[in-house]
Amino acid sequence: TPQSMSNLPKAADEETIKANESLRQHQKKQETKLVAQESGEKLALNTGYTRKATVYLKQNTNCEINVDKPCTKVMIESCNGCTIRLNAAINTEVVEFWNCENTTLEIKTKVKTLQADLCKNVTVEFAEKSYFSQIIWAGMENYTILIGSDKLETGIETIDREEVPDFKERFDQFIIRYVKGKLLQELVVRLKNGFPTTEREAAAFDEQKEKNDRLYEAHVRKMLSSGVAGIGEKLEKLNKTEVKKVGRNDACTCGSGKKYKKCCEGKSILETEEAKKQIAEAKEAIEAADAEEKKKTDEIQKLANEVTKKQIAEAKEAIEAADAEEKKKTDEIQKLANEEAKKQIA
Repeated sequence: TPQSMSNLPKAADEETIKANESLRQHQKKQETKLVAQESGEKLALNTGYTRKATVYLKQNTNCEINVDKPCTKVMIESCNGCTIRLNAAINTEVVEFWNCENTTLEIKTKVKTLQADLCKNVTVEFAEKSYFSQIIWAGMENYTILIGSDKLETGIETIDREEVPDFKERFDQFIIRYVKGKLLQELVVRLKNGFPTTEREAAAFDEQKEKNDRLYEAHVRKMLSSGVAGIGEKLEKLNKTEVKKVGRNDACTCGSGKKYKKCCEGKSILETEEAKKQIAEAKEAIEAADAEEKKKTDEIQKLANEVTKKQIAEAKEAIEAADAEEKKKTDEIQKLANEEAKKQIA
């Protein structure tokens, strides 16, 4: 029998309450196909709902359930000892799967995101690699993932506490995706702005940001070498120092005592207030120089256009004069020819 609400862990209890409230709000707006509290049944869901419906499987025990008709979304809660097969298209390509035990989920359709939380002894099997995009999970135990011929066994018991020293078993999330052809599991971290990412992606972002800073510096130095007045004096004030590369969990180099990821991560060496001010002044000088250069270019172009117009007018006049002279000669020749013809006739 399914666990009663009172016996669930606190985190699971809160998660269920939240999910139930979300479902109630969802039901007000959208059709739902609910299969709840079935035991020992073999069910084929192919009637009784439209493709706009959310299929919601809740507190079923030792059942075999086949979802054979297209739907909008699939939600699976507190199903124990079940085999669930998703055989038809899911419009949003989203499946949510939580508080289940000893259950197998077989996926035979495209699923972009599978969200799995607080389950134990479950297996998720994608019949083909093309059906898989990503899995996000938290609080899973003995979690087996099969994707075509690839297999990954994971769960909170597999997490290295040295690599994730402040690991929160029921709340920290992991994302599983193919990266460069390899099935990769990564801890989801959040930047200061709340944006979810991974250590690898955060490092790649920082590297790209540093590259952009170097490119911008190269541009400014190029402007310096061009001799644009005023820029050199402003940028000479900017004394940059080399920043030692540190890990995200290391102590921050600024001396705050905080971890680097919670302090200065993502900040450029050009991001001090003084540097920002001097860079802004340099940008203004560059823009002023560019504007002056454009003004000169426009004036030269204007003069060139005026000269060209004059030359075209003169050439047109010369052509018209030549045409008039040619016509005059032609008329005279025609006149002589006509007179000669008249004489011959006479």
